[in-house]
Formats: sequence, C-alpha cells, structure tokens
Amino acid sequence: MTRTGYRLGNAARADGHRLHVHERLGSTNAEALALARAGETGPLWIAARMQEAGRGRRGNAWASLPGNLAVSVLWPVSGIDPERLATLGFVAGVALAEALDASCGTAPGCQPGAADRSFRLKWPNDVLCANAKLAGILLEAESLPGGRRAAVIGFGV
Repeated sequence: MTRTGYRLGNAARADGHRLHVHERLGSTNAEALALARAGETGPLWIAARMQEAGRGRRGNAWASLPGNLAVSVLWPVSGIDPERLATLGFVAGVALAEALDASCGTAPGCQPGAADRSFRLKWPNDVLCANAKLAGILLEAESLPGGRRAAVIGFGV
C-alpha cells in the first residue's frame, strides 16, 4: 500500500478516518467488506489506482480506468437502525455532488447557478454532469458475527 496521490483532509483525520491505498484491487467495496468481516470497524477509506472488478447496482460491472477515482468507505453503523441504512446512499450522493462542485466548479457544458447545478443527482445512485453519468455510488451493508453491522459506500468517478 502507498499513499502517494491520495490523502485525507484534516477534519477526516481528526475524526479518526484512516486510508488504505492500493495499486490494484478487484473491488474497493469487496476489500472493505472483507476487512469488516476480519474485525475492522472503520471509518476506513479504501482507494485503488486501478479497480479491475468493480460493480454497480444489481451486480452490473463498473469500469474503472486508470485516472478514475475508485474509493469506498467502511462506515461504523452499529448504532443506526437497519431501516435507516439505505438513507446513507442519498447522503453520499449529495456529499459527492457537493464535493465535485467545490473541487471542479462548473464543468464544461454545465451552466452555473442555483437553478442549474454543475453536478446533479439522478436517483438512486448516479451523479450527472451535462446529463451524462459522471459517477456512481454503491451502498452495501452486512450483518457480521457478534451482532456487528458494516456499511460500505463505494464511489466510482
């Protein structure tokens, strides 16, 4: 693992987030879930420079070429009602659209302004720019031994 080119912000580090960066992984979500099964509780970010077996909703393949962002976060959810876990996907979508807006500003083909955001959400898990899919989000949750639960939110940009 190396951290070159990826880093957590100061607020994330202060909140106890950690980061593992890999040159190649099959799936950042699969890696995060495997770590959760082994006892990892998070919050832990898993990034891959190349993701070779990414997946989207309903098992669809997610292509992730070098230069794209493939990252997942293992989030501690033991205190969250299972019925509310699905809302993490919406929170993640809004956060990703806002992060893209803050990082990139107005993208080509997108008009700035409150009525027409540069990046917008398409239910249930896509971020669009100029009506084209730019990013996808995959939320997975699992019950673990000992009554623990794990949620992983994957981002492909």
